[in-house]
This record gives sequence, structure tokens and C-alpha cells, in this order.
Amino acid sequence: MQCPRPECSRDLYKQRLTDAVLEAGVEPVIGGIEFAEDIVAEMDFERARQADDSLRHFLDSLDAQFRQWS
Repeated sequence: MQCPRPECSRDLYKQRLTDAVLEAGVEPVIGGIEFAEDIVAEMDFERARQADDSLRHFLDSLDAQFRQWS
């Protein structure tokens, strides 16, 4: 599945999630968001960080904050 352009509407991302869940053979009860924990557990954040400058900045800031707390 191709990723939509970053400037696409939020509704497009929601529809893509629903479509992906349906493609997996599961009927999404609340649009697929019920699988968020499973999806996040499987995400490759390092790859995503390298692919998107905005996400890299966010994750770097989050990492810095966590280090400050520990």
C-alpha cells in the first residue's frame, strides 16, 4: 500500500487504516483504531525517523525529554 502525501486530509488516513484492516480480513468495529496498540508495537520507528524530518524532530525531542526525566 502506498503512503498518502503528507498534506492529505486526516480523513484519508482514517480511510487507509480502515482499508488496511479490511484487507487483512478483519472487520474493523471502530474504524481500525482498536488495533492501534498492535500497529505501534510493529512499527519501525528508526526507519520512519529517517524517512520523515518532522517525525525525526518530534522523536528526537521526545527522546531528549525522556532522558531528562531519568
